Amino acid sequence: MRSPMRTLVPVLVSLSASLILAASAQSQILTVTGNYSGGINGGVLSGTSSGTIDVSGLGVNDMAIDFTSVPPGYHPFAVACRKISHIGGNGAKDSLGTMNLWQLAGGTYTATTVYTWPSLPGDTIRSFATVSTSGSTMQYDVNYQGAYHGFTDLVRLSNYRLQYTMPTPGVLVEDASGTVHRAGGGTFVVNTRTVYGGVEKPLPFSSQSGTFKINTYTFDGSDYRFSWNVTLAPGSAVPGPEEWQLGLVGLVLVLLGAAAMTRSPRVPAGTMPRRDAPLMS
Repeated sequence: MRSPMRTLVPVLVSLSASLILAASAQSQILTVTGNYSGGINGGVLSGTSSGTIDVSGLGVNDMAIDFTSVPPGYHPFAVACRKISHIGGNGAKDSLGTMNLWQLAGGTYTATTVYTWPSLPGDTIRSFATVSTSGSTMQYDVNYQGAYHGFTDLVRLSNYRLQYTMPTPGVLVEDASGTVHRAGGGTFVVNTRTVYGGVEKPLPFSSQSGTFKINTYTFDGSDYRFSWNVTLAPGSAVPGPEEWQLGLVGLVLVLLGAAAMTRSPRVPAGTMPRRDAPLMS
């Protein structure tokens, strides 16, 4: 019978190698610039952006958007973090064999997004973005059209989850949903669907899921600044940003404990003294 320890050793070596490779990976940071245009609620949306994206997924991504015109009754956070989500997936942390948007599309693609709110059945916003990359610079242009007549006292985003599928080669679909929080304590849900065109590589799984976390966020009516991270996992189960790492550590500890038990000395059968046997003097 094969020793359990012999079975566990290759597993532990593989897990250790994965952790070492993750720790030794190098950041790859791109400079990002963008242009915003469009019409929402009958008003003009325009602005420019600058920031950085770590396409290795190891660092924090950040963006500053300077709006020269914001339509009345509109707030950029109403579309969750979608003001940058057409590029945000490039900085996702790939794990367990997943691939982020940078790995799939190589930094050049198109993105068409539809934004809806269950609490605002008559409102919809659509955007179309073109993204290109040359060297270490990513540039995009995005246009927004539609209507939003919801709340504008928006302060943060939570539970923003996304899922990637590839229904046909070269086309990546991202379905996402998040909870937008108001200053007064209320919340509402925003749903989005983005179709990426010109994607070079196939999705390694039938689907990939992820969490989109906003780390910092400010908006003063014209300047919109924030940083974010994305964590990916295979399949439709969406872990939190650190959950799969914690699960991996837990698995290693369990395996080590099991291995230690197999090495504990055992008393051969028949060598234990009988309870009624006389004590040796």
